Amino acid sequence: MAYNVFGNAVTDATLKALPEYQNKTITRTDRARVAYMKKNADNKDVNARQYVKGLRDKYGSNDSVQCLIYNATGDPVTFVLSHDFQGSLGESPFPITIENGQWGGFLHVSWLFTGSIGGVVYRGKNRYDEECDWFFAWNNPYNKSGYKSTAYVAIHPKGYYSDADWGSMFGTVLSTDVTHSCVWNGCLANGAVGRLDSAVFEGLMIDSHAL
Repeated sequence: MAYNVFGNAVTDATLKALPEYQNKTITRTDRARVAYMKKNADNKDVNARQYVKGLRDKYGSNDSVQCLIYNATGDPVTFVLSHDFQGSLGESPFPITIENGQWGGFLHVSWLFTGSIGGVVYRGKNRYDEECDWFFAWNNPYNKSGYKSTAYVAIHPKGYYSDADWGSMFGTVLSTDVTHSCVWNGCLANGAVGRLDSAVFEGLMIDSHAL
């Protein structure tokens, strides 16, 4: 398991060990539901938070965002691309794959006199076996007295962000609030961000029928 993901993957084998799924045909939605139920199991959420806090402590006191994303889609999701509006990724890379039932963590940092504002795209499948791209974005502004922190999430068909209008997207990211959610084609995404100099962003991707 990579060092920047946390928790055991929730697979068919995981469900078959549970009484309610024995002698049952297991679906992607079933795997998503169990992954969501196990979101904080075995201290994986605590371990993920400790990891990104460690990255922050090593980076220092400048503006940054400790990013955590949880996958409860029923299948693995893979990194597609990222975009920096202000700042850049810290020393640890984005998780390449986040298994169903795992947290992924990374640190996004500011530059001199800028905020930490960026986004990342992960690709997974919906309950209809169609590939789609999940976008998670965070905004921790440099000038907190004049600008608010925001979170933004969106879900689109595979490849949508390969030709995105990032200038327009920047305005969209700045216009939301500290929480944001999106439902599209059987998928649901949630995002939330804090207001501290080193804020925490938490994202969730899930099969909307698993809730």
